[in-house]
Amino acid sequence: MRPTFKLPSVFGFLIGCSLFVGTPAHAQNLLDLIFGGGGQRRQQPRYEPRPRYDQNQDPWGGQRQQDPWGGQRQDPWGGQADDGYGHGDPLRGLGTWVLKQPFWSDSDELAYSDFVRAIGRSGCTTVDSCMRSEANPYRDTDPTSQEYRFWSDCADWPYFLRSYFAWKNGLPMAISQGMVQLPLTPEQQQSIADGKEVAQTDVRYSWNGNKPSRRLRLPMDSQYTNFFDVHKTIQNSVHTATLRVDPRTNFGDFYTPAIRQGAIRPGSVIYDPSGHVGVVYDITPDGQVMVFDALIDTKSISPRRAYSADFYKRSKPAHGGWILNFRPVVIEGAQYDNFSNSYIGGKLRLLTNAEIHDYSDEMFGNTTTADGKSAYNIEGKITNSFQEFLRRRMFMGRYTLDVIGEFKVRMKTICDDFGSRVSLVQDGTTKGVAAKPHAETLPNTIYGGSGEWDTFSTPGGDVRRRNSVNNALATAKELKAQVDRRNPEYTYRGKDLKADFIKAASETLKSCSITYKNTRGQAVKLTLEQLLKRMPMMSFSPWHCVELRWGATAQQELATCPDLRDQTKMRWYNAQQTLRNQMARDTNIFTGYTLEQLEQKAADLGPAQSENFDLLTRLQNEL
Repeated sequence: MRPTFKLPSVFGFLIGCSLFVGTPAHAQNLLDLIFGGGGQRRQQPRYEPRPRYDQNQDPWGGQRQQDPWGGQRQDPWGGQADDGYGHGDPLRGLGTWVLKQPFWSDSDELAYSDFVRAIGRSGCTTVDSCMRSEANPYRDTDPTSQEYRFWSDCADWPYFLRSYFAWKNGLPMAISQGMVQLPLTPEQQQSIADGKEVAQTDVRYSWNGNKPSRRLRLPMDSQYTNFFDVHKTIQNSVHTATLRVDPRTNFGDFYTPAIRQGAIRPGSVIYDPSGHVGVVYDITPDGQVMVFDALIDTKSISPRRAYSADFYKRSKPAHGGWILNFRPVVIEGAQYDNFSNSYIGGKLRLLTNAEIHDYSDEMFGNTTTADGKSAYNIEGKITNSFQEFLRRRMFMGRYTLDVIGEFKVRMKTICDDFGSRVSLVQDGTTKGVAAKPHAETLPNTIYGGSGEWDTFSTPGGDVRRRNSVNNALATAKELKAQVDRRNPEYTYRGKDLKADFIKAASETLKSCSITYKNTRGQAVKLTLEQLLKRMPMMSFSPWHCVELRWGATAQQELATCPDLRDQTKMRWYNAQQTLRNQMARDTNIFTGYTLEQLEQKAADLGPAQSENFDLLTRLQNEL
């Protein structure tokens, strides 16, 4: 009788053998040896250390809506939603991040730019709606909004977008962690010792910039990596200090690109060293670098706006680059594993500035003036304005600007800025923060802080809004000067430029409005004209009623504010007046005072009187 083999015994033998091998790859090799399969093992492809950006290339090959999961996604929750913020274990089965390619190719960078451009152009107003809009080609592979909500604040926003795309495409990423301040100079140390300055302990505003003490590799090689865990890690570890790195070094996650089309692109990052971050989503034909950012409430997206120093201040190179690109990463020595269908092993390396083809530090100046100051040479024209240098370099075609059109854009930007304040202030009321007693001390700098202050206060944005009248006036003066000089690059077809400026401003002041809900939930509408005049009275503190947050002074509007019956809160409000008069966001001014200390120090912390915020009168008198 012929012997028979029981298949389960054979497979049991093979499985048992596989338990004694060191890695899944070795187990696969054993199976290949027995069955004669597998062929030659796939080798790591050559990586491209200098990806180039070609705007005419379509890396998607027309497949933008393709489901990378092949429509095979299972519902790991069985219809049961988690807590909404990714803390539920069921997400672990859905967010698996494996390494499909150990470097970013040219096509990957192009696809990332396409991804960010589409999200930005979609007009989405929250982080979650951005990711669930039709602009996101991966939306159908994500958990539903009932199962998970995407969120981000401003510093996390570029890391969130980049990591999401890298996860969906099996690409590597690196995140700097444990940021430490670079040492002070002897002169700085002496200034502190002499009592002339107070040491800056907040790493977000370090005097000489930072460097990371460690770096997180994604996906991790030593353990399972889940995007939803990474999402929380980014939220907990990334902050504006992560970008406060001198780009002339190789320390950081970013490099400064050349100021030209293609180098600055959708996905580039905008950094304001005073504490804000945005992401470029488009470049317009007239040279505007369009930016959107996530707000501190971690849910809202800012109005789309053109890059300018109004919203994104600039500082010395040691404090970080003004426009940045993610530094290319490669996992060197990674080997393809047939068992897991991914790359394993290898070592993370970030390319140096010398290896990056479009690295440049020209944003800090490409020439000098006679007095030795940095300046910009644009085809023989010397300017001190980085804004002009940037726009001329990004402009498509002959450089010409419509004077009235430019001023109207300026006015719309002011309107949008007040609109973005509504949700930040309203959340403080709806979440009960405004009803709490005022904190016993202010943060060491009102432009920093943590907890409820970090989430619901508005001092930095309010400084910017207080400068909106000065900036609008400066724009009008500069445009008028170009017309008076008959500069052919500036077009104006009217007869009375001053009157046309006033008309354009008046139209926006009256047509633009915001609506907030008072403490009782009743709607209160304010025009931009009213808002500008109220700015010195608008409280930035999250522990004040919403009426004071919007600068109410009339008895009827204040009638719903409970703070009027709280003597301590009103003392805080009055003591903060000179801080509300500040016109510069100076993070080196110490403000960590108690109420009594603040009342004593108030005169030294800001002007006694506010500036004139009557835009129409100033246009009439100063143009």
